[in-house]
Amino acid sequence: MNEIEDDLLRLDPNAAVIYCQTDLESNWLRICDEGKNEFKTIEELAALRHEYKRVLFNSKLNCIEYDFTAGDTPLAILAEI
Repeated sequence: MNEIEDDLLRLDPNAAVIYCQTDLESNWLRICDEGKNEFKTIEELAALRHEYKRVLFNSKLNCIEYDFTAGDTPLAILAEI
């Protein structure tokens, strides 16, 4: 991961990761509606999201959160970069 981040930063010092998600409850409802069985409980989903964000936000790259259900727009995300 460090090598990939270093390569990206050499190509573009402003490289960023856009972390796109909804709130936990909305995400859980979508998973249930899709009939997927990856997670038995919302707590399992929360634990995975927590670990994923821990890794992501310890990246050398700038990380921007984007919640497409909260009215965020791609143009607002670009303004942050």
